[in-house]
Amino acid sequence: MKYISIILSGISDRTYKELDGKTPFSKADTPNFDKLAESSVTGLIQTVPTSFTPVGDAGALTAAGYPPQEYYTGRAGFELLGNGFSMKKDDVVFFCSLVCLSENDVYEESTILEADPQNISSEEKAALIEAVKSENKNRCFEFLTAKNGCSFLVWHKGEPAPGKLLSPGRIIGKTAGSCLPKGDFTPVLVNIMKRSREILETHPINQKRRALGLKALNSIWLWCVSSKPELEKFRKRFGLKACAVSTSSYFSGIAVSAGISVTRTQSTLSPIKLKRTAVNAINKLLRSNDLVFVYLDILTKCRSAKEKAYAIELIDKFFIFELMERTSLINESFKLTISSDHAFPVCSGKPSPEAVPILYYLNEKAPENQNR
Repeated sequence: MKYISIILSGISDRTYKELDGKTPFSKADTPNFDKLAESSVTGLIQTVPTSFTPVGDAGALTAAGYPPQEYYTGRAGFELLGNGFSMKKDDVVFFCSLVCLSENDVYEESTILEADPQNISSEEKAALIEAVKSENKNRCFEFLTAKNGCSFLVWHKGEPAPGKLLSPGRIIGKTAGSCLPKGDFTPVLVNIMKRSREILETHPINQKRRALGLKALNSIWLWCVSSKPELEKFRKRFGLKACAVSTSSYFSGIAVSAGISVTRTQSTLSPIKLKRTAVNAINKLLRSNDLVFVYLDILTKCRSAKEKAYAIELIDKFFIFELMERTSLINESFKLTISSDHAFPVCSGKPSPEAVPILYYLNEKAPENQNR
């Protein structure tokens, strides 16, 4: 028996007037989904436990077969692993964002104007983080920047529960002093953040941004503390050899932690890329694997209900169609599930706690020369 698990992150949404009172999925023209559903069992599944804040990463753990209540250690650790970095057992990792502070003399009185703005390149972000890194004298702290521009601070032999840290995206318009990390072990983190402003204030990139009328990215912001993820190895847990194809560094990190071989692919709606993703998944499944995960986070990047409906149509036309064509190469019975790790309404732009749809398809194939 072979197994295929397709996780379409964020496909579940709400109804919108602009879609005639339908959800993006129900509005989209999806002949391949529809044909598959006719021979499948469908329903709803609660991926994010009700005891959890509705975060997509917890739902992704559920989709991979790991209860978040037992295995969730924070998002940053999985992101770090998924970007090709490693962690030691006693390491603690934070997301390291860049924020625009109003240029007051006193750090605590500065207003948080913007966080990780879109009008800066990954190369410029990396250069600013590198400037902070080069001035870092405390070797217990290590700055790392991934190719996708995501930056981290690793605290070697750090405190896994240093205190309360707030996401920069949720504190825009507030003063830095009211939002700085709070707790017994946070003064050292606050000092790193305050020192970063001294370093970045006169950086050439920020001087150029000011000349262009843009806000200076003049401080780092540390948040989302995570200890090292330690998932039980997938093969030991389920007795299956698994592989994964993922557009998400987070899900890739889950795979790495679970001992699953993973292939990263671009998060794109390009028909060619979508077809290749399906082909790659089936090829990996046929190459001595029992199960393949395919994780697509394309839909969480849509900015309107109409855009999401169109994106679902492309996934149906190129990915689902190609997937079903390729499964004809499997010469044994297989089970296919298509679900989501969490709901992601475009109206809010963040994960939502409601249950998500799931499709379960069983294709039973009799061995050659044997009646079914």
